[in-house]
Amino acid sequence: MKTRRLAAAILPVLVAAALLSADAQTIELAAGSSSCTVDLDGARIVSFRRAGDEVLWNATPPQKSAPDWAHGGLPVCWPRFGVDASGAIHGVAWRRTFRLLERRDGADCSTAVLGLREGDACLEFVIALSDALSVEMKTTNAGTNEMFCSFGLHPYLRVAERSKVWVDGLDGLCFEDDPSRPRPERGVWKGTVHIEESIDRIFQLSGRPRMAFQVHDALRGRKAIVECEGASHLNVWNPGAEKNCPGVVPGDEWRHFVCVEPILMAATDGSPVMIPPGGKRILKLSMRIEDDCGARK
Repeated sequence: MKTRRLAAAILPVLVAAALLSADAQTIELAAGSSSCTVDLDGARIVSFRRAGDEVLWNATPPQKSAPDWAHGGLPVCWPRFGVDASGAIHGVAWRRTFRLLERRDGADCSTAVLGLREGDACLEFVIALSDALSVEMKTTNAGTNEMFCSFGLHPYLRVAERSKVWVDGLDGLCFEDDPSRPRPERGVWKGTVHIEESIDRIFQLSGRPRMAFQVHDALRGRKAIVECEGASHLNVWNPGAEKNCPGVVPGDEWRHFVCVEPILMAATDGSPVMIPPGGKRILKLSMRIEDDCGARK
């Protein structure tokens, strides 16, 4: 009888452990009317919903990161943004499994802290969900030598139609197009950025520790407010019908997203910044959605 009681007591624990193991790669956060889903494979935020409305775009069907770059959600580019000398894209974090270090759930704010180590580079990735989605990348050099890295965040913002989208907050910034484009431009940007064709344009934020940008979605009558802190550059990207990009963008789905990506790097080519032994660099991103009833048509 005692053995039966012990087995009955252990069984629910084993079942709970099995369920946790089965779902260990994905975590769900909720706060107020917001919710988000995070895949520990790559620390990709695959969904951010406000009052049931999805903010992030994902390819149809949703793509897994390995072995090719997956389009959609909010992936992490670390410890390299862009293409390195070997031809690899956006570092290795998106191909690694992160550890869940801490989780705090609350009515108005829920937080998850994820961790990853690659050699002497340690990444702490903090996701905080409230009426906004805020993320923080903290890179620490745990070694005894200088370390070089560049890193960024790559949110795919869901829009009704790319050609009806424009971005504010970039006026007066120096910019440079990807040099591989047919007619790359560079100079000082004036006015708003209209996403009427493929774009891969990097803006310099040097000397501006905190900035905010507005991505206006005219057909939906809403705007995404994107704030970043600690970034040196901002990349505005959409591959267009040419789809000259790593991985696969299915069909004409490029029409339904715009990427506004804060980056910490030494130059527009993705060259890394130096972090001394024991030093750290922090990059922050916050996104929230507001009505935009005065949006131009």
